[in-house]
Amino acid sequence: MKIAFVSYEYPPDTAIGGIATYVQQAAQMLAPINLSDLNDKPDNMLLSAIVMVSTVKPIVTKRGDRMMALQIEDLSGQAEAVAFPKTFERIGNLLQVDARLMMWGKVDRRDDRTQFIVEDAEPVDDVRMVMVELGPQTAGDVVKQHHLRTILLEQRGEEEKSKILVIAVITGGDRRELVRLGAQFRVQDHQAAVTALMKAGFQASATSLVNAS
Repeated sequence: MKIAFVSYEYPPDTAIGGIATYVQQAAQMLAPINLSDLNDKPDNMLLSAIVMVSTVKPIVTKRGDRMMALQIEDLSGQAEAVAFPKTFERIGNLLQVDARLMMWGKVDRRDDRTQFIVEDAEPVDDVRMVMVELGPQTAGDVVKQHHLRTILLEQRGEEEKSKILVIAVITGGDRRELVRLGAQFRVQDHQAAVTALMKAGFQASATSLVNAS
């Protein structure tokens, strides 16, 4: 079984400087949605968005649990968001006005209103990507692909916690190609994934989203 991917190719003038040069392009491959497109997204699909928190409204439920209603925004627009008690208990300290966050969650449609139900969040500065550099022969080798696939699946862990994108940088001649591996190959711990890949002979590193901004 081959690895599913989405690829982007860049000319030689963007290839100077190795993997670090590609961090900005790689950041665009994290697949965050635009908030303006929230209405078009299906229910029950885990989505990600890079947002700024514009307003917060703490709420106490009848049972005395704390939750929060938020207004979030990006360059495309604004949206209402909700962090229910279990989520708020974990990440409530991050939900502050002007915070720049990567949020994960799902769409909720109720009474003609579309909301983003927050399931997790992380400061943009802390978001990581795992990058693997592959030569053209390695990238086209089914056996090596299977080996890479096996390692990444072992690093997946619990599905809801596997949010770190893996990007391959395929080198060949004077061009490099960015390959975004499918969502099923996202990993849970970037350090553990890099260690496992390097032990298996792959050249791998972790980089932060903030380096791309």
